[in-house]
This record gives sequence, C-alpha cells and structure tokens, in this order.
Amino acid sequence: LYKLEHASKLAQSSVAPKISKLPTPKLTLLPINTAIGVKHKIIYNFAKDLFLLDVSDIQKLDEDKLALGRHTFKDRCPTCYDVNLFTSSNGSLQLLIGTTDGQVFLVNPVKWDFVKVYNEDYCIEPSENSITSVKWVPGSETD
Repeated sequence: LYKLEHASKLAQSSVAPKISKLPTPKLTLLPINTAIGVKHKIIYNFAKDLFLLDVSDIQKLDEDKLALGRHTFKDRCPTCYDVNLFTSSNGSLQLLIGTTDGQVFLVNPVKWDFVKVYNEDYCIEPSENSITSVKWVPGSETD
C-alpha cells in the first residue's frame, strides 16, 4: 500500500539518506502509447526513492491507486534517469538510472525488474559528482 506524502515531510523522515547533499529531484511526464490510446505516467526521484505514478485519468485520480511503484535504494540515491520512449508500452518501460555511487541500472519500473547493472565492479570509481546524466541513443531499441 502506498501513501502520498508532502516533500517536506519526506525530507524529515528516515527515508532521506544520511548524506550531506541530496541529488536534485527530477520529474518526467511520460506519454505511453497503448492499443486504447495514450496513457500518462510520471517518474520522479526524491532522496533514495524513485517513484512511478499513473496519472492517465486526472478526473478519477485516487491516491491509493496513484502509485504504481516505488523503489528505495539501500546504499545510494538515484541522481538521474532516462526512459526509452521508442520501446515504451503500458506493461513495460526501459529506464536507465544513474546513482550516487557510480552505478547505472537498467530497470523496468512497471514491475521493478532490475535487468542489468553497469559498472557493477566499480571500474569507474564513484566521485563526489557520481553519475550526472544518462541518455538513450534516439531510436535505439535495446541497451
């Protein structure tokens, strides 16, 4: 069960990581083409959390059904992300997530399947800036 919280309340909770500087939150509205039309989802990050929300029918917005998913990272914060809009569908999204410890994850946030981890062996050492940007090559279907 998910509960929506105001950002100021989350910042004071135990959810916020014990680090000196939190990554800048990012919010993205995604139009997803389906067989019955376009559905809209929102992805955003805050502290150690990454959220996927369904906002397709703003007239029937129900707080209990709004959150499709939330993933809390244990030892890192998501700093940036990008969605492959070329392959997106209602049941699947390809999402790249860059983190504060220098790793990049390929995830399907609809099911929270972690498909692949890049820099798993930390060949590129994490720095104070960590991963600052990830981007899909336009028109690419896979990782």
